[in-house]
Amino acid sequence: MYSRIDHFNVMRGVGAVVNHLENLKPLCTKTGLIRSLRRHYGHSVEPVLNNYHVHDSTPTTFVVLASCYDSEFMKFAQRFRELSAHNYASERMPAKHCAKNMWLVKPDAENQGRGIEVFRNNLSAIRKYLREQPESTYWIIQKYLEQPLLYNGRKFDIRVWAFATWRNEYYFYRAGYIRTSSHKYNVEDNWSYIHLTNNCLQQYGNPMYLSLIHICRCRRYAVCRSRW
Repeated sequence: MYSRIDHFNVMRGVGAVVNHLENLKPLCTKTGLIRSLRRHYGHSVEPVLNNYHVHDSTPTTFVVLASCYDSEFMKFAQRFRELSAHNYASERMPAKHCAKNMWLVKPDAENQGRGIEVFRNNLSAIRKYLREQPESTYWIIQKYLEQPLLYNGRKFDIRVWAFATWRNEYYFYRAGYIRTSSHKYNVEDNWSYIHLTNNCLQQYGNPMYLSLIHICRCRRYAVCRSRW
């Protein structure tokens, strides 16, 4: 695809603009992204010299087969049992996020929140859920942040736009937005409307709350909170 874009630019004398590039599974799938991050932090000089690990930047994550017989699932099960016993020695995530031993299970390439489940200290339920899926499919098991930063008591994520040129120049549009859940955060409740912020889900949530909010409002909220 990239060679076709270059050829088009040469022939037309103008630059082509595209909003989606093919073959970006190392960045655009859940399993591809965590594998790419592992390679980056495991082979780049600066992180290695400073003993900086991928899970210092992203929650502890395992890429497993739905069959649950692979070595990665065994590593997850070991970590699960350690946290269940309140043994946090091997976990890079702060202990405040581990008290309930909560985990997210996500399909590799789905979107719109499909297939994502939240589990609380129940290894058997995780294994059962995975074994109900096609056994050759890959899944993400990721440690859940149990005490996340909240906006007005609700979970949120940040969406911003970026522009990349063929010269490897990158620009970010400052006026992004946040997507929020439509119900107050409650670590004791597994309801998807509390934990997921996907538009396709939250449009059916509590209509009293706006689910899309300009990032400036979020910034002002954070500044005000820091002064309390």
